[in-house]
Amino acid sequence: SGDTIVIRPGIYTENITLVAGVNLCALSDSWSPTGTNNTVTILGKVTASYAGLAHITGIELTTNSDYCIELTGASATKLVLSNCFINATNNGAINHTGSSGLSIIYFNYC
Repeated sequence: SGDTIVIRPGIYTENITLVAGVNLCALSDSWSPTGTNNTVTILGKVTASYAGLAHITGIELTTNSDYCIELTGASATKLVLSNCFINATNNGAINHTGSSGLSIIYFNYC
């Protein structure tokens, strides 16, 4: 808890299960040469079913024949997406089936 995972530009075909207090952040593109693709893309599903808070910042979330974001479970799950791009290419993008009335997904500049 309290850690931030910084991700280099690229396309990552992954299904990720978030943990409360662990944040995902795209590496700033200021170090990259001009003309390169500096996008961090997660092609797959990000699942959130923890009690607590996690952030995703600057990442493109793309469907891969499933939701790209799924919030489930009975815990008070809070997920904050900042400066993200949500790309629903072949499925619905978000599935929120959490049973806690305190579960929420915040979108900031997405």
